[in-house]
Amino acid sequence: MHQSASFRNASLRRCAYHSPAARPPKTVGAIYLSKAREVGLFVFKAHLHQGYGKAALALIRAAHPGRMLANIAPGNAVSQRFFASQGAKLIQMTYELP
Repeated sequence: MHQSASFRNASLRRCAYHSPAARPPKTVGAIYLSKAREVGLFVFKAHLHQGYGKAALALIRAAHPGRMLANIAPGNAVSQRFFASQGAKLIQMTYELP
């Protein structure tokens, strides 16, 4: 994977993420940034562990600098490890009462 990955419609806050090496470009996932600066990231299973998540997060952070939040389900250890590896820190756990 090339480091110069790109977004389609990068000026939008919701973007499809494309593999820059694929010709024609291939969608490998999606990323969004809400008005509350909550980031969401999804990479299709076939493209996991190839650096796309890290590259997409770096690009959206460069396009929209500043503090961002990632709300991750307590049981999603893979996403927790990913965001921790990108420098995120745990700031809150939320409980729901039935």
